[in-house]
Parts: sequence; C-alpha cells; structure tokens
Amino acid sequence: MIFNEINEHKSEININDTIGFWGLSHQEFSNQLNELQGKDIQLNIASYGGVVNDAFAIYNSLRSHTGKITANIYGDSASAATFIAMAADEIRMADNVLFLVHNVQGVAVGDTEEMKKTIEVMDKLNKNIVNVYKKRTGLTASKVKKFMNNEEWWTAKETKDNGFIDKIVEPSEIINRKEALVNCVDEKLKEKLVNKLTNINQTTMAEENKDASKVDALIEKMGNFFTAKVDTKEVKEVAEVVEDSFSKEDVDSIVNAAKENATKLNEANDEIVNAKDDEIVKLKAELEKATATATNVSGGNEDPEAKELKEVGNPFCDYTASRMLNKFKID
Repeated sequence: MIFNEINEHKSEININDTIGFWGLSHQEFSNQLNELQGKDIQLNIASYGGVVNDAFAIYNSLRSHTGKITANIYGDSASAATFIAMAADEIRMADNVLFLVHNVQGVAVGDTEEMKKTIEVMDKLNKNIVNVYKKRTGLTASKVKKFMNNEEWWTAKETKDNGFIDKIVEPSEIINRKEALVNCVDEKLKEKLVNKLTNINQTTMAEENKDASKVDALIEKMGNFFTAKVDTKEVKEVAEVVEDSFSKEDVDSIVNAAKENATKLNEANDEIVNAKDDEIVKLKAELEKATATATNVSGGNEDPEAKELKEVGNPFCDYTASRMLNKFKID
C-alpha cells in the first residue's frame, strides 16, 4: 500500500523507495492513483530515483490527475524522484534535506554502433527531462542543462533559489500530521477531534507561544496512539492529556479502538509465528528422514556375497593351496 486515505477528499501517497527495478513500479503507482480520482493528493517524496521510463510514466499519471497535488520533499531526493515532484501544483521541501538533478546514466554492451544508439537514446531522455524542469521552473533549457551537467547536491535554500521548489518548511510542518491523525479514528469523532486539536493549538499559541512545540508533541503522540505504536504507559499519558478536551465516552471509544487494533495485530503476528513453527517442525522431520536414509544407503553399499567370502574364506583358493602344499611337500 503506497497511499493513505486522510479523508474523503484527500489522500497521501508516499514515494520512498527506488523507482522501477525492485522498488516502486509505474504500474503499481498507477493502480493506486486510479483509486484516488478527483481527490487532492499529498505526495511525500524521499527517494534517490531509479528507472527513467518508470519515473516518466508516474509523472504523466500525476499530470493527468484531476485533484490538487502538493509535493512534500521530506527526505534527500535525487534524479528521477526530483522530476516526478515537478508534476505537483505546489512543491514544498524540508529545510534539512538535499536535492540533486543530473544527466541520465546507463550501461551499454556491444560494438560501436550499439554504443552510438545508446548515446542517442540517452540524449533524447535528457532533453525530455530538461523540458520537464524548464516548464516547471521557467528557466531556459541551457540553464537547466548546466545544472544537470554540474550534478551538485543542493540545500533547500539553493533548490528554492534555483527555482525548483515553491516553499521551504520546518521538518515538523512538511507532512500534515493532524490530518493523518484522524485517519484511524471513528468517523463520528473525526470532526470533533480536529476541532479540539485546533482549539488546543490556538489557545496554546495565544497564551504561551513558546510552548507551541508541546502541541506538536501531543499530536505526534496521539498519532502513534491511534495506530497502536505506543505502550500502556504512553496510552495512559495521552488519555490524561486529552480528557479535559473530550468526554469520558469519547476517550473510552478511542482507547477501545486502539486496543482492538492492537489485538488484531497481535493475532495476525501469532498466526504467522505458528505457521513458521509448523513449517520448522516439518522441515526437521524431513531432514531426519533424509539423514537416516543416507546412513542406510552408505552402510549397504557392500556386496553381501563379497562380505560372506571375506568372513569365511574362499573354498576354491583354500583347496588349491592345500593341493599345492601336498604336491611339493612344502612345510
């Protein structure tokens, strides 16, 4: 699963793997994107790129999407991943990550004619990439080509100054955690939860501006809480913090939902472990059987008749030797 439904109007898609090869294929991406027609998309990118053909297919799929696309570059991104970001209506970048554009790279095997063909194809791909950057940034083709030739890692400020992104944001703001938070909450509580969190944030900012980070920490803890990633102690801490803003019924409902989620995860894990245990038992039995068979075979290779002759002697040889001894009177 590469996307997460935030609400009925918006979803997030994550590109945090190699593009193509053994990573994210354009087919997988397109299949997921087709399920989100009409929705706004939060496109989270942290990838070093990959296969150009897959990346162009993903780029074209995004360009044809009807909803608004906001690209969030939340980790170091390079190569094909950067021109995929160009498909977005708005590109945001965390202030502590890096960005790299460069020429197409590849390997060719064959004679000089094959090498020439490869160069021609790579030149065409480079021109296509230049056009993508050019359309999005407004830069000239020669300027974009110079950047690609230099192959330099840019900071967020350099990336913005060069025209490749629209906005630099703090790491805590790069992904909308508040929207992601309500994804696992019961439908009836979603609106109330968002309102409560908004009120908490506004009140805190008004009274104690320096303590705004506490609200972020609370949201992050609650986000973990709803996805059953915290222990019992943290669950109690979160419950204590929010009980002033929610009724007991609300808190009970949220806690029960988290417990049910955790129980399901544990049951699924137990099934996997039990299946593996059964498989190990079967493999051990097969191994013991194979070992026993190998032992019997190695011990039974000797010819039974040869074994019998070895133990009782050879009558013909004994008789012949006796006659020779008597004939020649050999003591």
